[in-house]
Amino acid sequence: MFPGQASKGVLDAITLARRLGGDDLLRLATLGAVEPGDFESGRAAHLVDRTEVLQPLLVAIALTIVAALEARGTRPALVLGHSLGELSAWAAIGGLSPQAAVELARVRGEAMATVARARPGGMVAIATSDPSAIADALAAGRPHGDLDVAAYNAFDETVLTGDLAAIRAAERVAPRAQRLRVAGAWHAPRMSSAADTFAAALARTAHETSLRARLVTNGDGSIALAAEIPSRLAAQLTQPVAWTRCLTQAVHEGCTELVAIAPSATLRALIIKHLDHLPERPAIRVRTCDEVLS
Repeated sequence: MFPGQASKGVLDAITLARRLGGDDLLRLATLGAVEPGDFESGRAAHLVDRTEVLQPLLVAIALTIVAALEARGTRPALVLGHSLGELSAWAAIGGLSPQAAVELARVRGEAMATVARARPGGMVAIATSDPSAIADALAAGRPHGDLDVAAYNAFDETVLTGDLAAIRAAERVAPRAQRLRVAGAWHAPRMSSAADTFAAALARTAHETSLRARLVTNGDGSIALAAEIPSRLAAQLTQPVAWTRCLTQAVHEGCTELVAIAPSATLRALIIKHLDHLPERPAIRVRTCDEVLS
């Protein structure tokens, strides 16, 4: 399982990637403008708040960890990634080279950051998946601006995305609303120009159609056909992440072990909640990549 942009613990994950020999990919993520050690020392820690920096860094971290796991004989039969993590997941099973994936993540992050600067927005997690409660929150917010569902994360977590005034209004009626630390309104219709830019970059990038494992897609939780992955990755920027469907698909596929790639705290918590909420909890072991590597 590969994390997306709202994950916590990025600096610790950079430290892990450096320990695993990932400095070259980390340098590529910043075009050599920042030395990887500058994140650990704190001199560049503030840069992880910038979408155009964070997204390629997360992909560089993920694919460094994948290489280390493969060197130890750990290879996936199934991959899934939350939002940006779907790009890492595709590269992890041979769809792209690590370098191409990092470059694409930069294009994606820069395009999304450009939209966010032109039209600021944000995201908020609300503690429900109940359709009527979600509808109430949307109804409260939409008179004040655009507001849409960005992700269905868990039985007790839905993420809304849109204008800040609309989010503030929705927070007044939504249960236990928590603002996410992101720079814009991701997975919203306003990201259409970013999706177009990303789609063009995907079309220019060499990729493989013979993959080493199956990929569960964010759009609906189905197993993606290799040929359709690029278009799904681009469309994802304007559509909600169906993460609960992805996790359900992983269960149905008969997974016995799920490994959360760093930074892993958010993903690991979501899968454990999902498994615990099922009527009969399947015997699936959920581990962090640190545990597997040790």
